[in-house]
Amino acid sequence: MHRFQGSNENELPFASAWKNDMLTIARNRKEQLKKVEILAIELARANTHLHYFRELYQAYRAPLKFQDFWDYTLTAHFCLGLLQICRVYDTHKEGINLLLLLESVDKNGLKGEERERFDEYLGHFRKGTKNTVVSKYRNWRNDIIAHYNLKIAVSGRDKFANEHSLNLLEAQQLINLGFEVLEWFSHIHGHDIKCQRFPDGKDGHEYLLECLRAKDGE
Repeated sequence: MHRFQGSNENELPFASAWKNDMLTIARNRKEQLKKVEILAIELARANTHLHYFRELYQAYRAPLKFQDFWDYTLTAHFCLGLLQICRVYDTHKEGINLLLLLESVDKNGLKGEERERFDEYLGHFRKGTKNTVVSKYRNWRNDIIAHYNLKIAVSGRDKFANEHSLNLLEAQQLINLGFEVLEWFSHIHGHDIKCQRFPDGKDGHEYLLECLRAKDGE
């Protein structure tokens, strides 16, 4: 008697193939959600560093001692925030970034508004983007952060900094756009995820500043 070659003699071949397809889909979905989690962490770190920069800068404008310490602290928070943003907006094929995440989407399966959203998002992140803010941050990544361009280093980077000036509003716009894309990407894969923007203890700096002010008032 002929037997079907399934996982057992009672299982039809197409049932086994369907099961394998479902397992593959589930595995791919899990991998995609892991990428979302990693990128969300990078964005949350950038968001938190810029939050601390803004809050501490306000305190810095008040009379505080140890100017060198505050200079380096503010610079560290701003530079780390910049680093995290540049990672997420990178284009390296072996990295993990928003461009590669979007390119993994099966655009043929998107219809109507979802396809329009996809095209809009991809336009922000693709190489040669017309988004001047994204291009600016990629220039910082390529010439200062990941690789310190020799000509810029020797001649001084004031000219570069003036031509590619950074501001907190644009940085925040990129962070917000990144979170928006991650949540949209999760949604089209069947998961309505709300990314956490900050750690729970994001206001811990307030206690530090209160202690310093109290100390100065003694």
